[in-house]
Amino acid sequence: MSLVQKVPNEIPWRKEAENAFKELKTVLCGITELQVPDIEKPYYLHTDASQRAVGCCLGQLDGEDNIHPIAFGSQKLNPSQQKWSTIEWEAFAIIWALKRFETLLCGAKIFLLTDHNPLVFLTSAAPQCPRLQRWELAIQRHDIEASHI
Repeated sequence: MSLVQKVPNEIPWRKEAENAFKELKTVLCGITELQVPDIEKPYYLHTDASQRAVGCCLGQLDGEDNIHPIAFGSQKLNPSQQKWSTIEWEAFAIIWALKRFETLLCGAKIFLLTDHNPLVFLTSAAPQCPRLQRWELAIQRHDIEASHI
């Protein structure tokens, strides 16, 4: 969508596009309701990254021990960031999410859920990359327990 915005051309709007847009609106309106944060409970932060963007979901356990979302976030990576390695993308997703939800997460217990196993060991191993070293220090400011999913 952002690529289309850069090009000064009109988007051909046909019946198929109109139907797809209506279906998208219907799906978006049916998305899970967000939970109000409870400052007494720990947070569950699920992060992920790709070559183009990072995303996260912040949640807490409900009464039935299911993680219920509080907030979602995503950020497109700029061309320089798109050249990073996979571990840098995944670590940046964590840093970005911690900054985005800083007011909620400050001083709270955080369970980090990641699909990138090397990140679980980021704070126990000494990264060689200066960028990862800085991010490791930033992550250590929080009460985080990371696990691979």
